[in-house]
Amino acid sequence: MREGYDVPALAVRVTSTGRAPVTVQQWTIKASASGTSITPIADSIGPPLPKRLEPGETETWCLPLEHVHRLVYAAQVLKDTGNVDDIDIEVELGSGKIVRTPTSVKVRGVNA
Repeated sequence: MREGYDVPALAVRVTSTGRAPVTVQQWTIKASASGTSITPIADSIGPPLPKRLEPGETETWCLPLEHVHRLVYAAQVLKDTGNVDDIDIEVELGSGKIVRTPTSVKVRGVNA
């Protein structure tokens, strides 16, 4: 994704699809197999959180891929396997609801 960033990054795009506004509280990336996760705070690229989205509004947050690779590496060490490379992305809304990506993202090039 290219939107003025000069580092490889994992991005999450959130759209308010209902008739009422929603508030994005935080977003998390999770290694599918181990459940190891990180919730970007200081290293998240994008608007500050929490962020209110009006109906139809979309925002994007990114995390430098270096941090994603560290998460995958940690998950591989914890699971003692070299094939933990699927990442799920979750967004927590102000209502407490967690919205997950329908498919995992495959991260390549990380060796434990």
